[in-house]
Amino acid sequence: MPLAVLPAVRADQSVVSIAPDNGGYVEQAPTEVVLTYARPVEGDVTATVRTPDGELNPQPVVEGETVSVPVDDAGPGSYEVAVVLDGRTSSTGFTVLDAGEQAPVEQASYGPLVIGAVLVAFGLVAVLTFRKLFRR
Repeated sequence: MPLAVLPAVRADQSVVSIAPDNGGYVEQAPTEVVLTYARPVEGDVTATVRTPDGELNPQPVVEGETVSVPVDDAGPGSYEVAVVLDGRTSSTGFTVLDAGEQAPVEQASYGPLVIGAVLVAFGLVAVLTFRKLFRR
């Protein structure tokens, strides 16, 4: 399961984008995960990558606002990447699909819509009933 993004790295430094998308599905493992921060990255940066084959600690590449973390293709499955900057962690995760596999489609939630429709129907029945009672 992908990890949630922890955007705040320090008061003046937060993650503004991640590629591939956090929680996303890809057909092929990327060669790197790129985190873009709000400001140029300074200080010590380390990374951990968990793949279906295990855990690695690649050397991240820092260029201005971006931190690129190399990722080895370990085949289909869950990948998690954590970047530690100045002692604070930003994490992301994605899933590499098996050949021919489709990304799951989220089911729409109709709960609030159904409840609203029932309340409207109940209200109409009540109004019509009271109108009939008071017309006599």
